[in-house]
Amino acid sequence: LFACASLGYPGEVTVAKAAFRGLVVGTVLFTQLSSDPYSDVSVFMDLSYGQLSAPSTMNHNWHVHNYPISTETDSDKGGCLSTGGHWNPYNIDTTGSVYTVNCAPDSPFACEVGDISGKHKTVDLQSEMGTVATKNFYTDTTSWLSGMIGRSLVIHGPNQTGPRIACFGDLTGQNNFQNQDMDGNMPLSGPNSIIGRSLVIHYANGSRLVPLRIIHPQTF
Repeated sequence: LFACASLGYPGEVTVAKAAFRGLVVGTVLFTQLSSDPYSDVSVFMDLSYGQLSAPSTMNHNWHVHNYPISTETDSDKGGCLSTGGHWNPYNIDTTGSVYTVNCAPDSPFACEVGDISGKHKTVDLQSEMGTVATKNFYTDTTSWLSGMIGRSLVIHGPNQTGPRIACFGDLTGQNNFQNQDMDGNMPLSGPNSIIGRSLVIHYANGSRLVPLRIIHPQTF
């Protein structure tokens, strides 16, 4: 006698992805059941340095930050600074030494939601890509993807230092937004036509959520 079963999630899932392509290369995936925003979030990380000559470094903090990158590319100087502070929807007090004592893997609710290294562990980076040492897997009990998607993921310097050495913004997922409005001042023909132009939606910090190209409805 034998028994077998298919392994998988008990329902449809939403996946948020951060793909690093700079000093740090690799992918971080956040996965959660689409039907349950309170379900655990699975976090899979595969990150390393992009250059083989880079020395291995340890104890990098990594966080979800409030905003996506507002510069044109992730590698622009100062681009990671545009991501704002850590995602902290519950306004956890991070001042003083109390936070570093209370925020720990065994007490994740004492951490900022975006403080992934505090809730789990810091990241070690090496130059060899795709090895067992570059891969990490965590189960996060305090995050939710509907609030995470559209923000950014930031890797900080070694030995838990502050400089932001790599970032990805924005975290992409499967959220859909729909809205309808009427505006008689945007013609589809003539010298002032909006056809061929672009529509850009911004975040509160000025960074671009998404650019869209406007096309004529007859081309749908």
